[in-house]
Amino acid sequence: MLLLSFLLQTGCAPPPAPENLEELCKYIFTHTPDEKDTELVNGLENLHDWIIKGDHLDNTIEGYQVNNLEQESLDSLSDKSRSIGDNLIGAAVGYNHEYSMKKIIRAAFVAPWEEVVDNTYDSYDREFEENPSCLLNKDCTWLEYETNSVSTWVGLITVESYNKGQVRWVETDYGWMNVQRTWLVNPADVSGAIENIEVNANYFIGVVMPTEKGIVRISATWIDTDYGSLPVSEDWAKSQVVDQMQEQNRDIEKWLDDR
Repeated sequence: MLLLSFLLQTGCAPPPAPENLEELCKYIFTHTPDEKDTELVNGLENLHDWIIKGDHLDNTIEGYQVNNLEQESLDSLSDKSRSIGDNLIGAAVGYNHEYSMKKIIRAAFVAPWEEVVDNTYDSYDREFEENPSCLLNKDCTWLEYETNSVSTWVGLITVESYNKGQVRWVETDYGWMNVQRTWLVNPADVSGAIENIEVNANYFIGVVMPTEKGIVRISATWIDTDYGSLPVSEDWAKSQVVDQMQEQNRDIEKWLDDR
């Protein structure tokens, strides 16, 4: 436990995100479910311009911290009324994939996700409203899904969570882009040897876009966690959010490498 305490207090926070990136992540999260895609297309094209024309990809790969979502973003989640918690923190990262858009979509949505991110979950179940293989050739451009998962943290805490997700294709001046949005429906069920830890909310937005540098994936997530009596610094928590998102990108690459 002394070693655990030391680890939890270390870790440098990623730098604050430039305002453009932060606002675009919030904007795209908010407009993902829009029936008309005009505003979403504008947000996606502006994100592409900022990342590629602005030459910000390398810095984004290192990761940024992003400030809290705004209430407008949460209001776009129609399943229930929500508010922004006091402990909400966020981070955004970029990744330059070596594989094609179609292969990235296959790994992210068609393949069993628990196999792609091997050793992440004790159990994982994902149910789409229809077979997600329709995404590969854009036979469908919008799908919703639900996930139930159980994972263990440092062998001491078990977290069971229920999430909803949405994925859609959007045509832009830079080609087709894929947008994914997920959120924790209710606070996660946390149990184990350490008491008073709460996972109250988790919101995620991911964009996969074609660029002159290859297929780029931009992700942002916001999480509201109360670590109770654990000596967790906010800097450490933010660095962990960045590490976890980049680990997922590396898992996608590794899964595709093996096929």
